[in-house]
Amino acid sequence: MIPTRVYIAGAYSQGDVMLNIRTAIMAADVVWRAGGVPFVPHLTGFWHVISPHPYEDWLALDQEWLRSCDVVLRLPGTSGGTDAEVALAIELGMPVYHSLHECTAALTRERIARIAETRRMERLGEFAGPGWGHGE
Repeated sequence: MIPTRVYIAGAYSQGDVMLNIRTAIMAADVVWRAGGVPFVPHLTGFWHVISPHPYEDWLALDQEWLRSCDVVLRLPGTSGGTDAEVALAIELGMPVYHSLHECTAALTRERIARIAETRRMERLGEFAGPGWGHGE
């Protein structure tokens, strides 16, 4: 079963950067506990402290990571960068959730559907064959 990769999109430079990083990490922890695999672009803030790069470089790196994710969780708050990430996600056809509850509910529904499909395939014998304990 492949877990859902969730891009955590939220303000970074608007307001207190450390509080914004904390908010993103706390949201990511909830996503992780709900079965998703969160990506927190805010963590590049620590990388920037050690090896600074232009802001545009960080945005480009974040966009590459966003393209590898399955869904976006848009955290509350004003942020032009976050709005651009959401616009890219929409352009790519990715679901964008605007609340942690909405995102975790979708992750739970997806996990239940995957379990049900696995059980259905087991009942139908679709897992039979080499490597599945049958016909070896």
